[in-house]
Amino acid sequence: MKTLELRRPREVGDLFRDAWAVFRSHAGLFIMLSAAVAIPAGLIVEGIGQGMLTNSYDSSPSPLDQLIPAFVRLVVVGPIITAICIYALREVAVSQPPAAGQVLVAGFEAFTPLFAVAFAPLFAVAFTPFLAGGFAPISALRACVARARTRARRQPSAY
Repeated sequence: MKTLELRRPREVGDLFRDAWAVFRSHAGLFIMLSAAVAIPAGLIVEGIGQGMLTNSYDSSPSPLDQLIPAFVRLVVVGPIITAICIYALREVAVSQPPAAGQVLVAGFEAFTPLFAVAFAPLFAVAFTPFLAGGFAPISALRACVARARTRARRQPSAY
């Protein structure tokens, strides 16, 4: 394969041709890097976290049991693999044989700040009802106490 120029503008056909040429010449590396992330993540989330390694087969898993692995693949595994492959591609572009360990470390380090960015909207959506609604129970409690005090003043013998 000729030298890869990453900053050169390409048409769609050229982009697919170059991508296929890089993948064909380094398929083992890209498959190994992807498997090094996807397999442990799947074992941890589904095998250990959801008990699929220790429990019996469930022919009708709950929607949540199906949603959690999909979410992890979309928000964690996919971006990590993308970052790792970008670093591998950069090494290929400078005509160096990519070292799998160095590429893995660089990809994980690049993903660390992205992890916070990826989960910030999720936390905002998940905790907004608690933050916004956190004051409502306190206000309701104060109103109940005030009402009880008012009744106690009006009818002292009832309490």
